[in-house]
Amino acid sequence: MGSRPRLVRPRPRGSWSLRRSWLSARIAIAIGAAIIIAGCGGAATDPDVVARPEAAPVAAEPPATEAPATTTATAPPSPNEVEVRAVMDRFWPAYLEAISIPDPANAVLVELLTGDAEHAVLGRFEGLARVRQRAVPPEPSVYSHRIVSIAFSETDVATVRECVVDDLRVIQDVQGTAEPTTALIDGDVVTAEVTTSLVEGEAGWQITARDSTEVLQGVRDCAIFSA
Repeated sequence: MGSRPRLVRPRPRGSWSLRRSWLSARIAIAIGAAIIIAGCGGAATDPDVVARPEAAPVAAEPPATEAPATTTATAPPSPNEVEVRAVMDRFWPAYLEAISIPDPANAVLVELLTGDAEHAVLGRFEGLARVRQRAVPPEPSVYSHRIVSIAFSETDVATVRECVVDDLRVIQDVQGTAEPTTALIDGDVVTAEVTTSLVEGEAGWQITARDSTEVLQGVRDCAIFSA
């Protein structure tokens, strides 16, 4: 019995080309996915997280520097100025004590005063004593004195400018009464610029003259004499 002839079924035209196209597309998709994964470092990423570029580093500002403080050095007083100030510091307590009595023989004033100052200051005390007057501070008192400047025209000649707030009350003892009685003669309050001249001699620094160069009524700021 003879062999049967083999039947060959014809394939539809174009079926192989479609299959090859489909395989090529899958291969291309797989290759693209591999490239994306490789570009992300192979790590799984959350599709909801959007990658943000890293912020550029901000340069640190240099620390603020403070300007060096400037100080004005004050020269120490000269030995002569120290001695002149010491004379004025001795004068004022003695003057206020002597005028309240009055006492023209005050030992400190006799030592410190000479020339015109001796005649003017001690002479005034003598005049007050003759008419039974004296000058005393009120309670409370605003009497004050402050040195404004000291100048030397020569090494042994000094001029001191002072601001004096004077509220001394000149009172007079009244005679002929059973009880001690006083009368107010002068109760004005003034602010004065007083200029004192001093000369250094064998007895040291002495006051030769005192003058009130300007007198203003009431209590004033001594700054008005600072110019």
